[in-house]
Amino acid sequence: KEVMIIGMGIDRWNSVLNGYMEMEIVGVFDMEIEILKRADEGECYLIMRLGKESELIGNEPGRKTLGFANRIGGSYLYVIPELMVDGDMERVILHEVGHILGARHTGSGLMVGNYIRGTPQCVDELAVRQVGEYWGYDWTKMNYCVREGN
Repeated sequence: KEVMIIGMGIDRWNSVLNGYMEMEIVGVFDMEIEILKRADEGECYLIMRLGKESELIGNEPGRKTLGFANRIGGSYLYVIPELMVDGDMERVILHEVGHILGARHTGSGLMVGNYIRGTPQCVDELAVRQVGEYWGYDWTKMNYCVREGN
């Protein structure tokens, strides 16, 4: 089920990117050195599952990290499914893929810094504008949703 939800998130970003770039899930990663090298060189992205006790998770008291990217424009995306409830995975994937594509946290929308359960799963103009600017794409030719009140 997780791979299917991740695939749906990737498909949504592919639709947003409107042909500028296309991501695809190519298989299960088993820590192959060649694939790690490719990711380090920016040739691919890796989505990896962590357990809730992983030392990579820097949870502060009162916070639960559900996912994170190694950096803005990075190659590694980590998810912690055992801390998620129904509906979290797709929203977390959309947000974290935004980070690896170059988007930073914003005050609202998909890239808001604090995750709120039940918020709409929408790749909005704020996220698209940042990704377009990061890659040098004309973000006005990319697809994004328009939320009420914007």
